[in-house]
Amino acid sequence: MNITLIGTGNVATVLGRKLNDCGHTIVQVLSRNESAAKEMAQSLGAVEGDLKQPILAQTDFIIMAVPDQSIEILASQLIMNDHAILLHTAGSISIQILEKYASRFGVFYPLQTLRKEAIIIPEIPILIEANKPEVLKEIKDLAVSISEKVIEADAIDRQQIHVAAVWVNNFTNHINSIAFQFCQEKGLDFALLHPLVMETSRKIMIGNPAFHQTGPAKRGDESTMKQQIASMNHHPDWQELYQMLSDSIQKHQR
Repeated sequence: MNITLIGTGNVATVLGRKLNDCGHTIVQVLSRNESAAKEMAQSLGAVEGDLKQPILAQTDFIIMAVPDQSIEILASQLIMNDHAILLHTAGSISIQILEKYASRFGVFYPLQTLRKEAIIIPEIPILIEANKPEVLKEIKDLAVSISEKVIEADAIDRQQIHVAAVWVNNFTNHINSIAFQFCQEKGLDFALLHPLVMETSRKIMIGNPAFHQTGPAKRGDESTMKQQIASMNHHPDWQELYQMLSDSIQKHQR
């Protein structure tokens, strides 16, 4: 397939690499950041496009991998060709945002945390939706060429899995960043926790995480909890978060 990418951020860069590696052709890269678009186009063997010019006639898919608030603005500026399918990659945005700008459109949502600097591209589940059955088939064909996990999901399902993704990724990463800073402040090696992180992740993969809950909150060990809260006395926000999470664990375990 011939693909025009709009965007030069993490999602656009990784999808561009993945699509290219799987035999598709990135024909054009568009972005408001001209220097980034030129660099990315060169890396993918594409041409740097201009948002004010028509989409290349050979384009089969236009993938808009841009911030949510930019999707409709950029879609309204595109000069479409006759057959291209217009896609956005957002988890929480309705497909209907594109209906005024294309006759064939859909969603191509990569359910993964992506970084353009990554050497190895992780497994990427793709959630898809389309405005017509025949368009859905074409989007699915594209998705299965780069992913073994392709699921049809409407806006409500995507929004809900996005909430779950925030819990397992964004919040978890934030908590780990607190632990990293705590270790630095106490002169400890955060790497000592790496085996624990790996084991926790392994257990999450094999069933309901609630079954594997451990720790002082689970045991109702108030003495240890008070001691640990006191150790963070220079960070009242951490103390508050610790207490909130401990309360939530105890409520969830009942």
